[in-house]
Amino acid sequence: MNKHLVINHFFNLFTSQYLGLCISITGGIVLTRFLEPTDFGIIAAFLFYLSSFNWISEFGWDQGFMVHKEIPLNEAAATHCMIRTFTGLMPLVAFLCLKKGGFHFSFESYFSVLLVLAFSYFFEKISITPKTILERNYQLGSCALLETSATIISYGTAVFCALNGFGAMSLALQRLVEKMLLCLGYFYLSPWKYSIKGSFAIAKMYLFSFGLATYLGSLVSLIIYDFMGWFVAWYVTPYDAGLYAKAFNLATFPLILTAICSRLTIPLYTKFQNDREKIKNVFVKVQMMKMFLLIPLQSGLVLTSWWWIPHLLGTQWIPLIPIYNVMALYGISRSFFDDVPNVLTYGFRNPWLLTQSQLIQASIIIILGFSIIPYHAALGSTITMSASMVIAMIYAWYHVFKKLSCSPASFYAATHDYWHQAQTWKKEYVKQK
Repeated sequence: MNKHLVINHFFNLFTSQYLGLCISITGGIVLTRFLEPTDFGIIAAFLFYLSSFNWISEFGWDQGFMVHKEIPLNEAAATHCMIRTFTGLMPLVAFLCLKKGGFHFSFESYFSVLLVLAFSYFFEKISITPKTILERNYQLGSCALLETSATIISYGTAVFCALNGFGAMSLALQRLVEKMLLCLGYFYLSPWKYSIKGSFAIAKMYLFSFGLATYLGSLVSLIIYDFMGWFVAWYVTPYDAGLYAKAFNLATFPLILTAICSRLTIPLYTKFQNDREKIKNVFVKVQMMKMFLLIPLQSGLVLTSWWWIPHLLGTQWIPLIPIYNVMALYGISRSFFDDVPNVLTYGFRNPWLLTQSQLIQASIIIILGFSIIPYHAALGSTITMSASMVIAMIYAWYHVFKKLSCSPASFYAATHDYWHQAQTWKKEYVKQK
């Protein structure tokens, strides 16, 4: 793929998603001022219920759809969309049936909020098919513009609802509006239109390529990404769960850059499958860029959190300061962890490293979480999550270095060379100006 095209796509994506990030941060600050930590805690607990269905339904469908380019697009997409329509409806149908059968949910008075989140889950799942097609075709600029627009409208809706006393429902409606607009937009932009006339033979191919590893990964990812909010809400209080959820959201905002990099590099890793040098070249450049952008930014936010948290979020969030500072370590570690599974899954068709690292994280979370959360509440949850991610990152980087035949010394030398080259380009550009 043309290098200048990749760079152009990166800046288009970065500009658009940075704007979306600014809007979501601004909207989040406004919502934080009008809502209580308990509202955020309720949403965090309910998202655990929804994520539980990923464990039931995730068998490598998305990875198979992206990697198996030899299958005709119409057949591959119809099969994928058929699967996603069925799995997307599962939570909504299950919740309604359980309610009718007399099952009592945690936080029963918020059941309508849970249903709104279930509808958003459905739109999110069926939108994966057209979104993947657009990314396979590298139509990233259109996607970025759509996503920014959806962010603006959804946060505007949520702020309006919060001002009118909707409480936790404001956050659920923000999610629903965003996912629904994205779904409609992806289908409008995609050359392929909605169909569920799929092939079970193709579904079987997806399953055998990535199914077992993805299934195990989705099981443990339930623990490492979603379990903590529900556990803190249930075992401690929804207030503490709200502090944890807000710290998690603030500390992981650098992942916006990781998400952009993933959307650019996954098609490249897929194209360069098993070409170690080309994959290594892409991987090293991306990590160098993140090192120079993310580490100073995250460090600055931690050092000034004593000032900006009470001033931007409100004095009711002062207890968040130490919780956020610990969680920032999780955010920066995860931003460097998330690229590694993509290299091995799409570049070498090996999804097992992600599963192994997730098993390590899950073990740490279970052992450490049950030991310290009863005594340190939300702070204990962030210590647990940060420790698990740091260890998983070290494990993942060890294996990707091994696969790419790249030592720490050669990685440092490569990043130094790229940095020197970037400085040279900058000087040449200034001279031309």
